Amino acid sequence: VRLSSLFMSAAIYLKLREIKLPDLGPLPGILVIAGFAISIPYSIADPIKYSLGTLLVTTGFLTMERGSTIVIWALSTFPATQLGIWSFSIYLWQQPFYLRQDHFNTSVLLGCTTLFALLSFYLIEKPARHLINRLAVSTMP
Repeated sequence: VRLSSLFMSAAIYLKLREIKLPDLGPLPGILVIAGFAISIPYSIADPIKYSLGTLLVTTGFLTMERGSTIVIWALSTFPATQLGIWSFSIYLWQQPFYLRQDHFNTSVLLGCTTLFALLSFYLIEKPARHLINRLAVSTMP
């Protein structure tokens, strides 16, 4: 059920591809910020976070190519793209440290999450991806 907002965003993207829209300016960026503003606070109910929040964030990102050039440039910088490359590793490691938030300082937990995510990325995930790609290429006719 939580995937429905992602599927709705994909449907919106596919429909918008068929339509010649003008430059959307800052709208995609505003959608992303509004979606995060809804998704992050604890005070907002989960059904709203995981429907409206996710829908706004994903629709914003899916329409970003029609957004203002400054937003596109900012998302294309090395720090933003590198964070995107590391984001799955960070996502994987944030939960174990999040569960310890009652016992440790938030900065320590953020540092540990980042350290473990980068170690995981460079020592496990990246080598595994290279091996899988190499095996896939060697088995192709």
